[in-house]
Amino acid sequence: MSEIDSHLYDTTNGNNCEVPELHTILQVTRDLGVVGEEDTCLTVATASINGGLESGGGLFVLYSPARGGKDFTLRKTLEAIYGPGMVYEHPTDESETARYYSAKEANKYDIHIVGDLARVNEGTEKMLKDWGEGNDSERKVTDITKSPDDDDRTETMVLECPRIVFATMATDNRNADMNDFPELLKRAFMQSVDTTKEQTERVIKRKAEEHAGQVTLNVDPVERARIRQYFENIPVRLFTDNVNNKVAKPGMVEIARQTIEEGRMMPTEFNEARFDFDRLASMMGNMALLHHADRMTVDTGRGLVLLATPVDYWYTMQIMGNNMVMSALNLTDEDQAILKLLNELDYAPARKDIQQELRRLGHNIRDSDVRRSLDSMRESGYITEHSGSPLTYSISDFASVTDVNVSLDYSQIVQAAADEVRNIQGIEDVVADEYVSRYCDGSGTIAIHPFNGEAVDITEDDTLGEMTSQASKTTKAIVKGEDVDDEMASIFEEEPVYAQKQKDAESQQTLGGTLE
Repeated sequence: MSEIDSHLYDTTNGNNCEVPELHTILQVTRDLGVVGEEDTCLTVATASINGGLESGGGLFVLYSPARGGKDFTLRKTLEAIYGPGMVYEHPTDESETARYYSAKEANKYDIHIVGDLARVNEGTEKMLKDWGEGNDSERKVTDITKSPDDDDRTETMVLECPRIVFATMATDNRNADMNDFPELLKRAFMQSVDTTKEQTERVIKRKAEEHAGQVTLNVDPVERARIRQYFENIPVRLFTDNVNNKVAKPGMVEIARQTIEEGRMMPTEFNEARFDFDRLASMMGNMALLHHADRMTVDTGRGLVLLATPVDYWYTMQIMGNNMVMSALNLTDEDQAILKLLNELDYAPARKDIQQELRRLGHNIRDSDVRRSLDSMRESGYITEHSGSPLTYSISDFASVTDVNVSLDYSQIVQAAADEVRNIQGIEDVVADEYVSRYCDGSGTIAIHPFNGEAVDITEDDTLGEMTSQASKTTKAIVKGEDVDDEMASIFEEEPVYAQKQKDAESQQTLGGTLE
């Protein structure tokens, strides 16, 4: 045994584990029928490992108009990486009390799905809020078969916080408006799915290929089985059930410095940034857990420390960067599309006019979506509502959108990680030297792009920063009513950058996803 090996703990239990590439995982979802939604699929996969909270837990909500593909995308992604018996799905017609009577069975599962939030009643909201904070959810229930004099007639039932809970919501549902549940949504990671005309056409093309027997697999069944086995054996509980074990992230102090001093990654003007930063850091820890077989887990004598790497941070930002743009700009996909339209029109349109114009441009948007978006932007000060019958809308003079560079300087992060690893309690110099050699020098900074499968040196890559900087400048110009040239406006084009397999070389150097 070498000197370095004497300090390390084998999280694979001696098994020869090959870490699946994120791009390969994405290809499995293609084989299962998912088209587009690259960032959605990989965000679901990453979140499923240990939620969005450091100790486990968290709420992830997929939303779109009805029939937008959110449930299909969610289920097929989980099917790609987990076998039967890993996911518990709450019945959609289950009463709030019935959920707790099912606690014994539900508590056996690490991953939960609360699909179709058609009616977010008080009990469901409480349960999701508890889980969104990483807490168990309790409810007192009365056994009506027992006498009122029985001391044990009232029982406290507990739904233990799962590793992650996924929920889906149709934005055009008349019984549930997202704006009615701000406390719930502030605890959730929100992800919209692509509902554009182009995505619908891609789905139709895929269905036609399936009916014609023209679909060929990207990943063979043996490899798919190996990926499932790997995900199911990720030692999550090793780092969540023992307070002495943890995932350490050398370089995070530098990431915080860039966020605060250089305005990178997310704006700090909003209180939500406190939670968003912590959640993003936890997702970076998830990425390290996903790569545990290729990472260093150190036995300090007082506990185990899994050392995350700069490549883990880069992967996380590539997958979630699109959502970081939305979070930084404080605007949803629908908001962006409406602001662009209002800037182009030479009159103040009514709500129905906005819907019709967006539909003409290829957006699958309903009246309820437009109403919700207008109400939200009016309250935020982005638009002005003009009295009359009907009400009309225009862009306001108030422009609260600031330039945000969501990209990070990875060359500085790599250097900081090499320095910060030496300050982690229990990490000896020989371990720190090995960490620097493996993950901060040479090939240690090479990653396989999750969307196109190409090798990238993270210290030289700034495609995310270029795109998000352009998005921020474009939105600021739109809100102010300034002219937007064709190059800037292209950030709002309807086709997701990585929606199709064959892309030209230029497209393959930009971040996947749509900023509509």
